[in-house]
Amino acid sequence: MSSGEVQSLELDDFITKKYEIKKRIGKGAYGIVWKAVDRKSKKIVALKKIFDAFTNQTDAQRTYREITFLKAFSGHPNIIQLLGIHSAANFKDIYLVFEYMDTDLHRVILSKDILKDVHKRYIMYQLLKATLYLHSGNVIHRDQKPSNILIDTNCTCKVADFGLARSLSQLSDTPVGNGELTDYVATRWYRAPEILVGSTCYTKGIDMWSLGCILAEMLLEKPIFPGPSSIQQLQLISQTLPAPTREDMKIFAGTYGSKLFAQKPPGRHTSVEEILKEAPADAVDLVKKLLVLNPLKRLTAAEALKHDYVAKFHAIDSEPVRCSPVTPPLDDNIMLSVDEYRSKLYELANFGGAARPAAVQPRARRHHTPQPKPQNSAFRAVAVAAQVKPEKAPRVRPATQPPLVQVERRMSLQKKDPNVQLNEKAVTKNKLHERKSSLPILNGASAAAPGLTKCLPASKTTSAIANPAAPLQEKPKLRRSSVHYDFKQTMARRSWY
Repeated sequence: MSSGEVQSLELDDFITKKYEIKKRIGKGAYGIVWKAVDRKSKKIVALKKIFDAFTNQTDAQRTYREITFLKAFSGHPNIIQLLGIHSAANFKDIYLVFEYMDTDLHRVILSKDILKDVHKRYIMYQLLKATLYLHSGNVIHRDQKPSNILIDTNCTCKVADFGLARSLSQLSDTPVGNGELTDYVATRWYRAPEILVGSTCYTKGIDMWSLGCILAEMLLEKPIFPGPSSIQQLQLISQTLPAPTREDMKIFAGTYGSKLFAQKPPGRHTSVEEILKEAPADAVDLVKKLLVLNPLKRLTAAEALKHDYVAKFHAIDSEPVRCSPVTPPLDDNIMLSVDEYRSKLYELANFGGAARPAAVQPRARRHHTPQPKPQNSAFRAVAVAAQVKPEKAPRVRPATQPPLVQVERRMSLQKKDPNVQLNEKAVTKNKLHERKSSLPILNGASAAAPGLTKCLPASKTTSAIANPAAPLQEKPKLRRSSVHYDFKQTMARRSWY
């Protein structure tokens, strides 16, 4: 891109010095996104400029909320990574630097000839993984739709745009789902019916409804409920889903939805099976269990990951959860002034990478992390006590004798049989085997490390303790590398790459 074209983009000089602008890849109501290259690391990034981020309280709160949640959920493979924050010279705009993704799911679906059955299953699996991680932090996204799901040529998906996300932890005074939340969220076509009828009391089920609409759209290659207004949107839903029961109607008590769903919907009733008649049976079944009128009866993210539709990719070891809720520093129920949001946001501008927060607890790993050498750890302790920098200390030469633990092991065995001659490699292998077998997650000793088991689902924890000899998880039946290769070959023929 020429210098004249870069100047016309109204980018600050320090930004163009740090990043080489390649092309514009998107424009929305809140700003513009460019494809750029970090001049220092040579890494391709997505540079997003938010115009007038502090023009009013609503925009300032949305920007602050998005950055806060992106930092909290950094490190997950299916959530977009925020790499940097830069404040503009005019103190009005702000720059966000993200990892680069090739396109979004909306454009892929519009192409109509890219997604095969295996790609749809893999995409749905990744979305469920990301939603599970969000919900384990007691956060709802509230705006999941194809245009907010980024995808690359490896068929890797990442959830983006957390401007409307909300932490349910700040509603601790009332049961989860009974707090008052704004009803103006999400695009109408992916909005849950409890939001459409004006209810301000809803649960994590609104995200599961959105995922059901996304899956149906991938199968149909068009939206399943394209209502031009909220009333017509509700009519399309009532024409498709089964009639609500008395228990279901309690959800809509006090809203105009109680009258709307009590009446017979106009037009011909068309079931989900009829609409998705060309889709696989397991795909139709998952859509039906996600698009349920009563949010309390919808599948949760953890339950949906066990469904047959994504069984080929389900592996509990690669599906992390959080062990603590995410609570933003500022109370989301109180609207602060623009200056307060600006000052807090500039404090966050010191954030320089997407490191995993301490509160994030991945699933327990099978392998044992090797401990540091005794010489190094002892030297560090002495250096700290003497306030001497470790790099000024003399190098410690590797020991020519076997490690102490091997010598002790050899002497104990030779006492039993003095004629035995032990090989050093065999001793090391035996010792490593003992270390692996002593891991709490393998032998069920959860009392020794209670933090390891509380991040696992109940079914997983109980099975590991009841039968320690059983394998933790069967390997996926389908190699993901083959999915990546097949998708990359298909996407390479598209014009936007």
